[in-house]
Amino acid sequence: MSGMDEALGLLDSPATSDRLRGARLAQKSGERQHLSVIQERRRREPDSWVRAALDRAILRLQSTGPSEHKEMPDLPHSTDNDDIAGEAIQMVTELVLHEISPQVRRVKIHAQAELAERFHGSTTEASLERLHEFLKVLRRVHEAAGAPNVKEFDLTDLIQTISGRDEFSTHPVLVTRSDTLTVLGDPDLIDLAVSNGLVNAVEASDASGKPVIVNFGRTDKDAWITILDEGIGLPPGADFVWKPGRTNKGKSGHFGWGLTVAQRSMRSLHGVIFLTPRDPVGVSFEVRWPIGEDR
Repeated sequence: MSGMDEALGLLDSPATSDRLRGARLAQKSGERQHLSVIQERRRREPDSWVRAALDRAILRLQSTGPSEHKEMPDLPHSTDNDDIAGEAIQMVTELVLHEISPQVRRVKIHAQAELAERFHGSTTEASLERLHEFLKVLRRVHEAAGAPNVKEFDLTDLIQTISGRDEFSTHPVLVTRSDTLTVLGDPDLIDLAVSNGLVNAVEASDASGKPVIVNFGRTDKDAWITILDEGIGLPPGADFVWKPGRTNKGKSGHFGWGLTVAQRSMRSLHGVIFLTPRDPVGVSFEVRWPIGEDR
């Protein structure tokens, strides 16, 4: 049985996990003559994750001829389990947000009515605001776990947009290139990952005043973005930084979910994050994700 025959068999399975495997196998094994068959499977597919994987297969086949076939790259941690985990995270966070957000709004309305002029500046107001901010973090987790909307875009434009936001206006951020760089990916997921990495780099560099440098590029298989700072560096036992709710910053302004959101964003895109100490000081935050065909 050929790889494509196996892929089509899996795509006919009633199990979502099987169809995810089939869609990813179609990305690797499909040839130009299989395009219409994959498009037909895409039209009838009910699951958003499988549709996204089929979209990547279709996009690759539309851009190549039969003699130009190449395999899509597999980066570390790019697994079917990541796709299934992402879908589970979306389901849970959507349920929590749907149930809790209206309750928080109702509590705030009742508290304002019952406390009247005592509400403003009260611990009740502060606690509700903290809860509201946490729900915003949970919404970002939900977005980070979403099925990728893969398309071509200008990576330079995205980096300049992120680095130009008001939250980074008080610290020098140097972007190393200004030429157009067209890549394949989901700009919203990349935005989530890079924004959180840049927040950490800027905050770590506040005391030194040293600029944060953002470099980026692409190869024939993947695209990459590296954020370099000369800040306080990684804390001892730095493996904990990937865990939600863990942070070495003051809890008054942080929930410790930034790197969790960034990591989930890249896993949704089948990419990876590398967090590496620099010599003598600082951290390198690098994201990479597969872009497939050389364009």
